[in-house]
Amino acid sequence: MYKNSTWTRCKISSCILYQTATYREIFKPFKVNLYYYLYKDLPEDTVFQKIIKIRKTHNLDRYEFAKTIGHHWSTVQHWEIDNVPPKPESIKDICNAYDYNLKYFGEYYHAYFNAPGELIRKWKLKHGYSYSQCARILGLSYSGFARIMNGKINLSIGMYQLLKRNNIL
Repeated sequence: MYKNSTWTRCKISSCILYQTATYREIFKPFKVNLYYYLYKDLPEDTVFQKIIKIRKTHNLDRYEFAKTIGHHWSTVQHWEIDNVPPKPESIKDICNAYDYNLKYFGEYYHAYFNAPGELIRKWKLKHGYSYSQCARILGLSYSGFARIMNGKINLSIGMYQLLKRNNIL
C-alpha cells in the first residue's frame, strides 16, 4: 500500500535528487554567525573594546578566547575589566588567531613589530644627528638610545609616544 504511494515516490526521488552534485551545492547547509551581526557595532575606541568585540563576535567566553590565543582566561579578564594593557606579543597572538592586522589595535603595536630602530635610524641620518644628540633630544641616556637602535630593548608605549611627539615615527 505505501510502496506505490506518492509520498514514498517523492521521498525516494528526493533522496536520489539530493545525491546529485548540483542539488547538494545549491541547498547545502550553511552557518551564519549571528553573534557577528549582534556585536558588530560595539565600540572600538580602545584596545580593550576591540578585544571584547573580537571575542563576542566569535561567540566565545573568556576561557575559550584565551585558549585560542594561548593565554590564561584571567589575563583576558584583566585586559577587559581592569584595563591592563596587553603586551605586544599578546596582541600579535590575537591578530594571528583571528586574522587581524596589527594596525587594527593601533600604530604602537604595528611599530613594535616593524623595526622601530630602523625608523629611528632614518630620522637620525636625515637630520645628521649623532647618538649623543639623539639621546639628548629624546631625553635618554646614550646607552639607552644605543640599545633601542640595536634592538636590545623593545619599544615601550612611553618611548613610542615620545617618538611620536618628536615626529620620528
